[in-house]
Amino acid sequence: MNAKITKALQAVNHPVITYQQNEPAIIGELDAAGNFKLLSKGILKMVGLEKVVEIEVLGQKTEAGIILKGSKPLKFSEFDIEPPSAMFGQIVCGDDIAVNFEFR
Repeated sequence: MNAKITKALQAVNHPVITYQQNEPAIIGELDAAGNFKLLSKGILKMVGLEKVVEIEVLGQKTEAGIILKGSKPLKFSEFDIEPPSAMFGQIVCGDDIAVNFEFR
């Protein structure tokens, strides 16, 4: 199924998913454990199509720096992608997908 997902995401022609923040992030307060949230607005590019999205990011301040992680729920149909299927259509992915990320 991974090969079918790779094909559906047109990974040969568009091997990366990119995100470019286009507004200043709104950063929440730092708690005692060093955790914070921020709200980022920008452009997500996948399969050659761009979409403006808003992403909530969880951050953690550590001795080594900052860790940022999050997930953005999306739909295949938002990017004109037909959900992959297998076994002659007997197994079909749903329309829901998620882009997960972690930066250290």
